[in-house]
Amino acid sequence: MSSTRSRKSRGTVSRLREPNSISLLNASAKRAKTTSGRRIVNGVTFEAGSGNVFADMGLPDADELLLKAHIMHAINSEIKRRKLTQAVAGKLVGLAQPDLSRIANGRGSGFSTERLFAALRNLGCDIEIVISQANGPIGALRLRQLAG
Repeated sequence: MSSTRSRKSRGTVSRLREPNSISLLNASAKRAKTTSGRRIVNGVTFEAGSGNVFADMGLPDADELLLKAHIMHAINSEIKRRKLTQAVAGKLVGLAQPDLSRIANGRGSGFSTERLFAALRNLGCDIEIVISQANGPIGALRLRQLAG
């Protein structure tokens, strides 16, 4: 299985990375050395991320953006699991097909987390929120999807 795949889009070629592409790349690399959180593989430097790409990019409200991305992914996964069209799914969740298309394409601006949670619940998914003591001075926002 290849760790990357190409996609042509509007005359350009972009590289899409699958979730474990870095570990697959590192496992097959001929030469690799590590220096303070960075890994150099065949002359290319990789830096370990924080686990939140939005924070790594310096975007404001990075935790909320990551949460919305996870919720949108869960919505898309449930629609695919149930083999629903966007039109049929839209009727179930109370959204128009173009709104579900935006969610499917990861464009979550204009959707509150509450609205995304409602869509997920209308697809028959339970949502459980757990509040616990933080390990540091500021708490973390995490989402864990259970196997269904």
